[in-house]
Amino acid sequence: MSVAAGTEVYNVDEKRVVARGRRHSAAQRDAALDGEVRSLIQDDAGREIATELMTSLARTGFSTKNVDAVLNNASAPQDWEVGESYGEAYLTTHAKCHFPWSDRWDERKDKSSLPGADLVGLQETNDKTLSFRFAFGEIKTSRENNYPPGVMYGEKGLKRQLEDLRDRKPIRDTLVRYLMVRARNADWEDKWKSAAQRYLKSSSDVAVYGILIRDVTPDRRDLSARAKGAAKKQPPKMHIELLAIYLPAGSIVDLPTRYTPTAAAKPVKKKSAPKKKGR
Repeated sequence: MSVAAGTEVYNVDEKRVVARGRRHSAAQRDAALDGEVRSLIQDDAGREIATELMTSLARTGFSTKNVDAVLNNASAPQDWEVGESYGEAYLTTHAKCHFPWSDRWDERKDKSSLPGADLVGLQETNDKTLSFRFAFGEIKTSRENNYPPGVMYGEKGLKRQLEDLRDRKPIRDTLVRYLMVRARNADWEDKWKSAAQRYLKSSSDVAVYGILIRDVTPDRRDLSARAKGAAKKQPPKMHIELLAIYLPAGSIVDLPTRYTPTAAAKPVKKKSAPKKKGR
């Protein structure tokens, strides 16, 4: 099931910057965790591709046990990873965003931290000529009681990361190249080309999202100051949107155990060689 829109609890839009707080009920949280969020955590789409490639090796004589070990050697997610998937699922459902490449496939060591935005993808627009633009997102998960939480500040805080995406073209260029090398021959290549043409005309013609996942009482202080700051230097064609999603109290610490993982793929049975016909 997709992530629900939830109930809007405040609106602190500033000029063209959209900044909203939304509350999700326990039922909405659980439905999302056992639906689209779970699919993203497990990267079902990527796993399907990898399974097809790896099982072809099993059919040529390699041990199915070894194939399964490579495919299923993923450690349990942390709460912030579930939070990222929650935010991504929300944008996919409610903002017409498409994030085609999971950064799990770019990890070179377990739980490594990769440079760049948390989310790098494409967003469908109402432009009939070039209907897609690039979409970049930063997601922070916090169970602090402060308003705003500490994850908003510091070198790796949401404030700094959003400002970098807004102000620094070299960072956006890097993210565009990141998708470029993965778009070739992909089923979303034409969407990337559409977004690229818009970007080449104006490098600020992108969508930038900042998302907070929280489990405290909703409070507009989480986003109000950041909305005002983001609006000060907002380029004319850039869409900036801030969103705080408030889950029921105590949710975040339990996020990794609240969803039910699907069973691991069953080992692929090795096909036996056809019997030779007698003479």
